[in-house]
Amino acid sequence: MSFWERVGEALGYGIAAVVLGPPAAISRSERRRVRRSFVAWCDEHAAVELAGSRGVTRRAITLDAKLGGLPARAELDVLARRARIEVRIAPLPSFVRATVIRDGALRVESDSLDPASIQALRDRVASGKLGELRALAVGIASEELVVVAIAMTTLEAWRGIGEGVVELAEWLAERWPASYRS
Repeated sequence: MSFWERVGEALGYGIAAVVLGPPAAISRSERRRVRRSFVAWCDEHAAVELAGSRGVTRRAITLDAKLGGLPARAELDVLARRARIEVRIAPLPSFVRATVIRDGALRVESDSLDPASIQALRDRVASGKLGELRALAVGIASEELVVVAIAMTTLEAWRGIGEGVVELAEWLAERWPASYRS
């Protein structure tokens, strides 16, 4: 960003604070920080821009994992402050379906996993990088892992989400390899 662009941006936020009130200027500034950190994180993973809509940024990325790259699609809705990351993972047995939710306490919902597996999954998410997030939803299906979280404002926080997704995908592949039979 050039000097004049920064000056124009600062003046714009100042005018917005006067006309719309300080919360409007702060929220615009924060939305810009969220978008910049998201794009910087995606660029670290060889991002390819996908078609988006107003307020929504989409990228195709490849997350680095021990077993090779994990193809993913990352989406940021800055107006809702919501991030969604869909990752293609190694095929799991068809019975492995679960939803991990954190809206205060961390819980796992599944009709197909036994109680020991549910507890192991909950413990794994709680002890990993994804367990550090305040609000989270993780959907686990046969070949896909979907993470929905509150959008982060820093590059380090985005890196943590990416590391958490990779940790969970690798744990799932180790726990239930495609050859696993119940």
